[in-house]
Amino acid sequence: MKYRVWLWLLVGGVPLIVYPVVLLANVMALAGQPPANPLPLYQQFIVKGFLWGATLYPIVYLSCFTKAIGFSRQQDYRRAVITALLPLLYLVGVAMLFAGWAMIPV
Repeated sequence: MKYRVWLWLLVGGVPLIVYPVVLLANVMALAGQPPANPLPLYQQFIVKGFLWGATLYPIVYLSCFTKAIGFSRQQDYRRAVITALLPLLYLVGVAMLFAGWAMIPV
């Protein structure tokens, strides 16, 4: 069970390799000029949700990482595995927002 914690933490940490590129793109998109034709509210939520969600991922990962390590040191491996899986669930949510953004007609 201890190795599962490390496996899920490693899998959740892999996206941080490309994070500097993602951060640069997200900052440029957030600072960009709004479109000439304003998007409906739900589409604005999808776009901003993806941009902010992808930007804040390291904070989510580091907080879950420290909690999972703490649970692992307390020999509470079940809670450690669940906590280590939370960043991956977060990434699934961000990916769903990206899919919603990709479906917005231009």
